[in-house]
Amino acid sequence: MTSSERAQLTLVTVCAFALTILLGALFGWPGWLWILPGAALVGALVMLHNMLAVRAAREQGLYRDLAAARRPEAPPPLPLEQPAHFEQCPLPETQLPSATPDYDFLFSATVWWRPGPRAATAPRANLPAKAMAALVERALPIVARERPEDWPVVRYRLADQLGEFHQDPAGVVEVSAADVSLKLDAKDAARLASFSDTRKDSEVWQYERSHTEDKRRYYHENVFHDAGSAVVWWLIKQDDNVRRTVDDMQALAELAAAAKNEGFLLSQSNGVNGNHAPAAAEDVVGATERLMDIIGLTPDSDARTPFVDRLVRYMRAAGKVEEADRLQERFDLLAPEPPQWTPPDADDGTTENGGGDVNEARVVAAVPLTTAPAPPEGRPPSSWPAEDEG
Repeated sequence: MTSSERAQLTLVTVCAFALTILLGALFGWPGWLWILPGAALVGALVMLHNMLAVRAAREQGLYRDLAAARRPEAPPPLPLEQPAHFEQCPLPETQLPSATPDYDFLFSATVWWRPGPRAATAPRANLPAKAMAALVERALPIVARERPEDWPVVRYRLADQLGEFHQDPAGVVEVSAADVSLKLDAKDAARLASFSDTRKDSEVWQYERSHTEDKRRYYHENVFHDAGSAVVWWLIKQDDNVRRTVDDMQALAELAAAAKNEGFLLSQSNGVNGNHAPAAAEDVVGATERLMDIIGLTPDSDARTPFVDRLVRYMRAAGKVEEADRLQERFDLLAPEPPQWTPPDADDGTTENGGGDVNEARVVAAVPLTTAPAPPEGRPPSSWPAEDEG
């Protein structure tokens, strides 16, 4: 009996019992007369419910028996084909090209293999050799795009991908790899380490050089652009110490002039009242070279040597022997012959006051003041006429 049939039977029982009570109340039946028809009605309904339940159970059993009789018998299970046993062979160390030319990986592994579905079509095939060749072919595209210095990471990636069983393109063998080893030659590893250290040092050097250039550019273009910029910069660096900045203004002006490649005089403090005095004069050699450049005596001019030679004689006559020696050494001049001086007579009529004038006149007379003729064209300086020594 289904659940809907049970619900209908229960509803009928309740309705019949309610009808009995309604009729008894309507016709004034006594109490026992109400209960007796209701009990009889309920008993009949219960018997009907049991009969229907037994009938439904019998029908369900019959349906099960019929379904079992109609079901076909399952065929016996077919025997499973046992897979071929895996064999192993060692793959010796093999060079595999990397992404960097001339730097090869050294690859080795243990090859696990078994015949594939098409092994019967190649009875004379060397299956271990085919297995090793198939494994190498699988490894080649994996390592070909990797850098040699990344071999520790590439080794694990290669072991992961080669650890799965795959058939070769012909389907003759199924191959897998174990104990995968990937490394570099010791010399190649040393070269790469050297290259890496050099590249790192170069990057550090380039960064330091760029930093130094930035500092130079900043000081040249901003700090020491002029004396005013230098003074303002130094005032900020000294925490607005105006007195200290005023004392250093001369040095800051000189630094600004030096930064612009302008001529300037170095100064030094006398240590007493903070005043500055000019330092020693510029070197005579540099001054002489600039003087010749100013008057048009270029380095390839034939008149430079006679000019310097006369200047050296004038300097010696004026008592500047050290400066004359430096000029003579710089311009590779011949040393002059010492002049023959005649001592003055004691009774030559010169007085104490006039002696200096006489000696000064003799010094001036010893130096030729006439203008030397221009050298002939096409003749070397060694062929010029020698000048009188006076």
